[in-house]
Amino acid sequence: MLAVKNLDVFSFEYAGSPENIDLVPKSLLERGDKQIRVGIARTDVDNLTGGKKLSSPIEVVESVDIIKKRYRFAKEKYCERMTFTGPDCGLAGFPNQDAAALLLKRTVEAVKTA
Repeated sequence: MLAVKNLDVFSFEYAGSPENIDLVPKSLLERGDKQIRVGIARTDVDNLTGGKKLSSPIEVVESVDIIKKRYRFAKEKYCERMTFTGPDCGLAGFPNQDAAALLLKRTVEAVKTA
């Protein structure tokens, strides 16, 4: 699966799709000499809000503790093979730039304090 040349880092969404972490064992990365990037903060705004109108756009942003828990779990699983992390995917669906910036800030804080 990961025997592709010129591909050094494999990436997947974990925060919004936790089952994905079971699909990529560390041993697979080791055999292919690959690194991994794991998404640890959810960006699926529609699912996060459940279709409800928010009183504040920042309500869509997860807490540092939730993000930190995901980071620790992924880091424990992949150890030195996990060289990158961040939000699941793009932030275009966020209600405004302040909410997107807050998600990035909380993600950085979670990683730094884990």
